[in-house]
Amino acid sequence: MNARKHHYVSQCYLKNFCMTSEKTRHVFVYDKSLMRGYSSNIKDIACKRDYNRLELPNEKPDVLETSFSKFEKYIDQILQSVVISKHINDESLSPIIYLASLFHIRNPEFRGNFETSHNKILQMAAKLARSMAQSKEEQIKILKRSNLPFTSELNDETINVMENGNGYGTSLNRTVLIQAEIDVWTRVFNDLERRKWRLVKFDQCEGHLVTSDRPVVLCPRDGQCYPKYIGTGTKNTTLYFPLSCNLALIGEFENETIEIPPNNYYIAMLNSIMFSQCISQVYSSKQTFSILMENDTIQQFNTGA
Repeated sequence: MNARKHHYVSQCYLKNFCMTSEKTRHVFVYDKSLMRGYSSNIKDIACKRDYNRLELPNEKPDVLETSFSKFEKYIDQILQSVVISKHINDESLSPIIYLASLFHIRNPEFRGNFETSHNKILQMAAKLARSMAQSKEEQIKILKRSNLPFTSELNDETINVMENGNGYGTSLNRTVLIQAEIDVWTRVFNDLERRKWRLVKFDQCEGHLVTSDRPVVLCPRDGQCYPKYIGTGTKNTTLYFPLSCNLALIGEFENETIEIPPNNYYIAMLNSIMFSQCISQVYSSKQTFSILMENDTIQQFNTGA
């Protein structure tokens, strides 16, 4: 039987943030949307039913999930080597960048934003066609000639709802959304490869890093604000990708790297970035973790799990 629970953040990555005192692969979860914390096995987080399921002629529905599973077995060995040795070389850097590019665009928020943009385009097209047409039948003919990706039959009902902007009858199927992710992923991967990367190591006595359901985050180099939607090719930005509780991969375009503050401060800063930029969940190996407050002081955040 095909697996139906598909992870958009891989378990081979999440296991590097599991509780240190047990072997059942649990993490402390703080869910911002629910405003509460709990502990969970990593097999039950950052996943959705049939997330990678494709509907293509002459292909098995799980062909993409199978492909990801093979890649995750390969990247698991590389991640563990880096985590244990606390060293990264060019040979291991490239597949980890590949993983980071997948995490950056393969998530429910990206799909939701893409579908919202799609429906806005259809709304504008429907209104434009109405302004050009003398009748509803002519409006439908104009829309059909536009070659836009309508996923439902065009009729009075679907066009009326399209014009109202709620997308009824125009939802993109999963295969189209996955293809959009693949198209964007190529550009993201190329952007990340052009960055200059360094592996930052932290002393465990200074604290621990957390990760989230959005483990790859881009920020302006000054670190003063954290917009979610800056492009991966934008200059003067820093990409943060925690690899474990005490390792983070950092990528920048500029030759002159930003000076790293004392460990406990930088850990709190990175955790604050992960917390502010998560889709809804933060994952920690311990019940509490340090964050940076607005007045630049370090405070312990309790997940309440």
